[in-house]
This record gives sequence, C-alpha cells and structure tokens, in this order.
Amino acid sequence: MNKKQKVNLARRKQIVKTALKLFVEDSYSKTSVDDICKELKMSHGLFYHYFKDKEDLLNRMIKLFYDEIKLDYSEFKDVNAKDKLYLVTERIISFISKDKYNTYKFYLALSIFNDEKAKEIFTKMKEENNYPSFFSCFVHLFEELEKSDYLRFDKEKSLETYIFYIVGLLHAYIEKGNNTFEMKKEPEKTFICDLLLK
Repeated sequence: MNKKQKVNLARRKQIVKTALKLFVEDSYSKTSVDDICKELKMSHGLFYHYFKDKEDLLNRMIKLFYDEIKLDYSEFKDVNAKDKLYLVTERIISFISKDKYNTYKFYLALSIFNDEKAKEIFTKMKEENNYPSFFSCFVHLFEELEKSDYLRFDKEKSLETYIFYIVGLLHAYIEKGNNTFEMKKEPEKTFICDLLLK
C-alpha cells in the first residue's frame, strides 16, 4: 500500500469513527453530513470524495459490523440451544469489550430499529446483500430455546430481557469508557444466561 492509499484509508476510518459516535449520541436521522464535517473540521468535498452520501456511509458501517462480529448462528448448529446462548453471549461481550468503537457499532446495530430512516436503509441493504436480519438471528435462537423448554419465561419476554441487558452493558461501557470500565466476560455471560434459563 502506497502513501496515498494509507492516507485515504486513514481518512475513511476517521470519518466512519466520527459518524458512528454521532449516530449513537444523536441518532442517524438527526446527524447530518454537515455535523460530521464540523466534528472533523473537514470540507464537504472531502467527505463526498469518500462516501456518496450519509446512506452510503451507514451501509458501509453495517457491512463492517456484520463482517467483524460474524454473528452467524449456523456455526453453532451442532450445539444445543442452551450452550448456544452462552456461546453467542460470550461472542457479543468479547466483541463490545474489545474496543469502544465496537461498542458503538453494536449499539448502532440495535438502535437502527428505533430510527425509522435508518431501519428503512438497513432493510433495503439487507435485501440487496442477503445479510441475515440481526434480530431474526436472536428470534431463531430464542424460539429454539423455548422449543427445547430451556426458558424460564416465554420467548418474547426472554428476548426482550436479553436485548435490554445487552443495551445496558453497552450504555455502561459508552458512559464509562473502556479505560475505566472493565467487563468481566465470564460473570456477565453467566448472569444473563442464568437469569433466563431454567
């Protein structure tokens, strides 16, 4: 990679990180390209050199998230549903505790479903790229848990509790930052799974 390519890659990452932070803090709909450029002290022309528009930026962020977390339940197909929940939870906690931008990525993935414009873009992107729905993966797992009679509560309440707990971890991590907030993966994983399972 030559010097120009390195500079381009560094600028693209800088735009993504800044936009990600703003999307999480203010929401996708309320954040404008102008907000991103002001935060970076960057011209609009430079932003548009790297991304067609804000939608293109969100598309790339979502793809990056899917590529990095690789939350594909098919790899656990030979594992019983109970163990699968522990493995998936461990994967999520490892991902979000690795780095604050991973926390932002995961939070953005969850918050998309509360932002109508972002949800519309995500749905279109999912159809075009055949990405599995983020929530359909969870729904499938909790259906499997209910079918195997592992859940203390019905699957809807269990899934809602699980997502609420993950969002709580994300909030704690975002608020305190990765320098002062240490996630202890084993107790965190065990707590939420033990709460939901018989």
